[in-house]
Amino acid sequence: MRRRVLSAPFGAVLTLLAILVILVDPASAAPINSETGPAPVFEATPAADVPDTEGPSVDVVPTSVESSIPPEVEAAIEAPAASSIERRVAIVAENDAAFVVPSALGDVTQVQAGQNSQDPIVGPQGNIWFGNRDFLGAIPQDIARISGDFSGTPTVDLFATGAPGLGVPNPVDPFVDPVGNIWFGNADGGGSGDVVRVSGDLSGTPTIDEFTGSVPNPDSGIVGPIGNLWFGSGRSVGAGADQILRIGGDLSGAPSLIPFTTPMRNPTTPIVGPAGNIWFGNGDVGGSDVLLRVGGDLSGIPTITPFPTGIPSPQTPVIGPLGNIWFGNLDQVTDTATQVIRVSVSADGSPTITPFATGVALPRDPVVGPDGNIWFGSNTIAGGTLVIRVGGDLSGMPTMTPFDSGVPSPATPIVGPDGNIWFGSLGFEESTLVARISGDLSSTTPTITTFDTAVADPATAVIGPQGNLWFGTFLPPFGSPTSDVIRVDAADANVTIVKTCIAPVHCASVSPGSALTFALAVSNLGPSDAGHIVLTDNLPTGLAVTDVNAPAGWTCVVTSDAPSVNCTKLRLQAGKTSTVEISVLVDRSISSGTFTNTASVAWAAPNSDPSVPTTSSVTVEVVAVPKSVEPLELAILPFTGGDKLVPIALAMLLIAAGLVTLVFSRAHTNTRYS
Repeated sequence: MRRRVLSAPFGAVLTLLAILVILVDPASAAPINSETGPAPVFEATPAADVPDTEGPSVDVVPTSVESSIPPEVEAAIEAPAASSIERRVAIVAENDAAFVVPSALGDVTQVQAGQNSQDPIVGPQGNIWFGNRDFLGAIPQDIARISGDFSGTPTVDLFATGAPGLGVPNPVDPFVDPVGNIWFGNADGGGSGDVVRVSGDLSGTPTIDEFTGSVPNPDSGIVGPIGNLWFGSGRSVGAGADQILRIGGDLSGAPSLIPFTTPMRNPTTPIVGPAGNIWFGNGDVGGSDVLLRVGGDLSGIPTITPFPTGIPSPQTPVIGPLGNIWFGNLDQVTDTATQVIRVSVSADGSPTITPFATGVALPRDPVVGPDGNIWFGSNTIAGGTLVIRVGGDLSGMPTMTPFDSGVPSPATPIVGPDGNIWFGSLGFEESTLVARISGDLSSTTPTITTFDTAVADPATAVIGPQGNLWFGTFLPPFGSPTSDVIRVDAADANVTIVKTCIAPVHCASVSPGSALTFALAVSNLGPSDAGHIVLTDNLPTGLAVTDVNAPAGWTCVVTSDAPSVNCTKLRLQAGKTSTVEISVLVDRSISSGTFTNTASVAWAAPNSDPSVPTTSSVTVEVVAVPKSVEPLELAILPFTGGDKLVPIALAMLLIAAGLVTLVFSRAHTNTRYS
């Protein structure tokens, strides 16, 4: 009898323990493992509650930016688009109406530089460098640097590319190499094979070196996919006009210059394609229709493959929003060709080449606009004023829509500091006009405005360090030389940010392992549109990004090693607010403490009102979960994940032991009393 009394309760106890094991997860509430490293150290900043708005619910917002956004702007917050951890191409139209009318263009200022300074870039130390292009035969050899007060009276320095009469004629198409030097090609129609490297003290007295290769007129240089430099020869005539040039080795010392012969005359305007190959356009004025793909061993002997297109002189390519390559054409033999080309590259690198008629003569210099469409200028000798928007189904049959820019030969478009599209004038009429296309860029009636710069043929623009737009000047064969470049004050905006924690509801205090969602509301308080928005959120150690949810128009990239989220947007119209949501997970190794997460925003220019904040912070306290059971430290078992296999196995063993005990007890009892 005693055995039955002892064994039956014992079996029941084992079964009860099994049930408890199924209901609990020892791992989830175990003490923090000190071997995973010390908990991050964070600093706290005060925060305050604010009322909800019509946008995402707000629980915590820093006091420093509590009242920086007007209610009517907060009401315009956009809803996030579909979730994605990385949005490399997410550019579509903005559909919301502007809060205020963007301000008119500011001042237009002429700055005297070198004769016919063109092709500006911003150098690695923040100065602006111009090449020199003169087709009158004067063959200028100087390059220009603009520094100092970019919004006031800047400093202009000219540097000879060599001894008088021996320098590089017409140094053009500057670009920055991987180690911070600036390289210029040349546009000398006489066949010079020289290129120029500018190095050393780029803000003081730089070192200028000439390098001579066998490729005549190396132009349109780019950095290739593995760091070598590649030049075409689009302006050359005679022997060597079918060559391209690769520069590698010691780019700051004695580099190697290696020419390669191609099956095409005048390869020019190269671009790195989506599969890592290099594509060259065609500068042959005779109307050749061939494109070149350079691939294979780009540091050894590359594979060079020609592809006929059926379109004369395809060149000036751009990578479109869907990863295809789009070429314009510059067939000035007939001056009437209207086609553009789309090159779609498959996963194995093989291309599909499709031409499209645009209805606009000589479409060239495409740029991807903030609306996600592709905009082409035109460059006819006859001086047409049309530009073309390529939109709709960019991977199928696109829609071609022409617009009258009001500017003769509108070319070299750029997305300006205001996020709108600006066209220079690259014609033969010595026009002094530039054009801006703004408003609803995807509609049939965008706003087109022309501005008189008072300088002939303003072309090839760049956004300067202070957000001004700088145009070089183009000298046609029968034009009048000029030494002026143009500065356009194109934007006057104030961009700010408010960061809040929106999930969970009480996210000012959370436990290790919690999931949080931060909302980063970026607003343009105006008065003008703002362009080239950059949103940066460097997350503290201990937070891991799990998702980024951004409205259409943002491109976001997540870096996991040093956790950060970097997002860009080409245009934020005046009065608009656009919100990016970032979801994170708090590391379980953080036992307690507080962290402050700060996000920042910038755009192409400084805010005109310095008091408008460009940073915003959220402080969250991490509090360890109290131990619910002593000394077992048990917690509720999660419904998913491999951690429940161990407790389930233990539960099965306990159930089996309990059943065996009960059966043994009953069997023993039956035997004794039978």
